[in-house]
Amino acid sequence: MTASSQPLPATRPDLVIQPWLAGLLVGVQAALLSWVCVVVPAVAAFVATAESRVNDGFSWLDASKVGSSLWLVGHGGWATMDSGDRAGVVSLAPLGVLLISVLACKVLSRVSVASNWWLVGFGTLGYLAVMAVLGVVLASQARASLVSTLIPAALVVAAGLMWGNASKPEANLFGRLAEPTRTTTPELAAAGRGAGLALTVMTAAAAALVLAWSIGGRQDFGTILEAYQIDALGGAILVLLSLALVPNLLAYSLAYLAGPGFQVGTDTAFSVGTTQGGPTPALPILGLLPQSDPPPATRLLVLIPVAAGLLAGWMIHRWLAGRWWREGLAALAAAGLGGGAVGVVVVLASGALGPGRMSQVGASGMTVGLVVGLELAIGALLGSLILPRLGKMLGFGRAREPATSAVAELEAV
Repeated sequence: MTASSQPLPATRPDLVIQPWLAGLLVGVQAALLSWVCVVVPAVAAFVATAESRVNDGFSWLDASKVGSSLWLVGHGGWATMDSGDRAGVVSLAPLGVLLISVLACKVLSRVSVASNWWLVGFGTLGYLAVMAVLGVVLASQARASLVSTLIPAALVVAAGLMWGNASKPEANLFGRLAEPTRTTTPELAAAGRGAGLALTVMTAAAAALVLAWSIGGRQDFGTILEAYQIDALGGAILVLLSLALVPNLLAYSLAYLAGPGFQVGTDTAFSVGTTQGGPTPALPILGLLPQSDPPPATRLLVLIPVAAGLLAGWMIHRWLAGRWWREGLAALAAAGLGGGAVGVVVVLASGALGPGRMSQVGASGMTVGLVVGLELAIGALLGSLILPRLGKMLGFGRAREPATSAVAELEAV
């Protein structure tokens, strides 16, 4: 018998990793990866400014503790700080840190041999275990908030793991669980898709607004960087750390588009109607905020959520194409989902950035969510109920054959 014809040795059963252990390892790896992404820039920033007098008595280990505390704050915790004779709390979560954690969980769960409940359950436990250890050992400034951080962190980690698991065609349990919604309650499925469409439009508009602020405030951004008197490496690291707050700025721009606006410190206001600034921390990204009152035409920006709802309502009408009350209910549900999502994002992006006047940064999630929900509802009802029937009465467009069922319409899209 030749060597090529010899049978391959059988796989040893004891070498097959158990699903619960694979899920646990995914959570541990995701936690360490997201922690490294935050701590390494913090330590590098210390190294880049090691010769500065500001760093006297400050070591790389202290820098890693600051980075670890920032990592915990990014998951919903809070850190204490001492500013001279005043003590304050930093609870403003950099949403960039949150996104890093979600993406790490998503990518690692996608390539893991574990799936479904083994992956999500034990992966979340592994992540929280690493968070507890690092919080006790290194995150001295945020150690007091460790217990309260575990609950929001568990939700974030589970969402990332479920996202990665949903991309597995061979183990998409959560997709199968959601399938009855498409077949038995198509109105809810259409509402979810409509809310996603409206949120996509609003997010694109908010990103364009942030880009406009960046172009207008690039000079102030550079001035703040020059005031630090650091080299190119230190400046790059400071910019990298500022990028962690870009998602927060995007959430604030959503509040700006909706109308209520946001604040960066007490007695400040940034909205489509007025700009009332004040002293802010020397963070380069804060130099991008508008410094003067907006022109009167800026008030028209509040129509963007209405337009987003209008588009979502029109698509809901096309997806359901049935009785008017079904389209109306789906439109209202889409508005509620969209407003609730924006409100949650604003809550996550808001908090305290220190003692005194910086104890209030961001916006009221409840106020912004309610306003966005109302604006989306107006547009969605116009798009799903009024405009299609008005166009039919006026003879615009071609009459559509009613679908045999709402399920067939949804599956055809």
